[in-house]
Amino acid sequence: MWHRRHRLHRRRAPRDRRHRRHPAEPARRGRLEPGDARARQRRCVAATPDRGRQRAQRRVQLDQCGEQDLARARRGRRPNLVGHDAATLAAILSGAGFIAAQEEAADLLACAAGDDEVLDALIARRLTGEPLAWITGRTSFCKLEIRVDPGVYVPRWHSEALAQRAVTRLPRNGTAVDLCAGSGAIARTLMSRRPAARVVASDIDPRAVACAAANGVEAYLGDLFAPLPRALEGGVDVVVGVVPYVPTPELPLLQRDTFAFESPLAYDGGPDGTEILRRVLRDAPRFLRRGGALLLELGGEQAGLLGSDLARLGYIDVSVLIDEDRDLRGIEATLSRELGKAEPLNHRKPHSSD
Repeated sequence: MWHRRHRLHRRRAPRDRRHRRHPAEPARRGRLEPGDARARQRRCVAATPDRGRQRAQRRVQLDQCGEQDLARARRGRRPNLVGHDAATLAAILSGAGFIAAQEEAADLLACAAGDDEVLDALIARRLTGEPLAWITGRTSFCKLEIRVDPGVYVPRWHSEALAQRAVTRLPRNGTAVDLCAGSGAIARTLMSRRPAARVVASDIDPRAVACAAANGVEAYLGDLFAPLPRALEGGVDVVVGVVPYVPTPELPLLQRDTFAFESPLAYDGGPDGTEILRRVLRDAPRFLRRGGALLLELGGEQAGLLGSDLARLGYIDVSVLIDEDRDLRGIEATLSRELGKAEPLNHRKPHSSD
């Protein structure tokens, strides 16, 4: 699975809050210990009338329920969830450290469709850290519902900016390539916004290619550009990709349960994180038309590390894509008609597609 990556920047609350904390962050627990919960109850009881006391007691009950079910899951047993309502499920998920607990509880309840046994199994899977999208079979990306099969990389909310920018560079009747496509979320976004364009994708994981095809994407099995039709050479308007860019020494900083479900190859970008990025820079000119756009997700100081490659390979109008929090999201460059020096990096804020 030579794909994907994860940003190693500070996190802001995602628009799509159904995602758990970013895998590159240290694990943080929002759960109160039982003693803390009792102390909170005492404070609430002392300061509130009967209605407040009832709410405080209810919170303690939910905290205790979450602790018990989490303990059962850790022992390899299913939590006892029969008859639990959305609030109770949200408390269990919150106690396990899931940020968007209420939204996740609603998704799991909808997926179970009233079947307590199914719900029991779904929650047990989620408490192990299994991605929600693998459990429900779908996720939201750029306001589209994307199918995500088990084992396939789950598209992250922060990749939406890259997809939206790629849309603005793709002519209505143009051609685009999505590298390391995973479920095909970016390709599907391009197809949705540019229905007359041709969008193709590649991935080295057969599961990902099958999933992208199920999402309606023309997907090919192989490494980066290798499996793409030769007829595309020299005629592609946009190459976009979320390739592995986490530096190998920083892989241990990823969330501790990341590799319980995903392969390190989905993130490992080599010693400085640019190994796969440089391969894309090198091979893209064979497919891009002159004046075509290259957009890649990356992180840290990698844009600066790629400067000499960009100049040598004939890319111009180089910009880094940042969000409203000044976090680096990616890099954008245009293939020049002639080899020349890359221009200084401009900081461009991603915006919505037309």
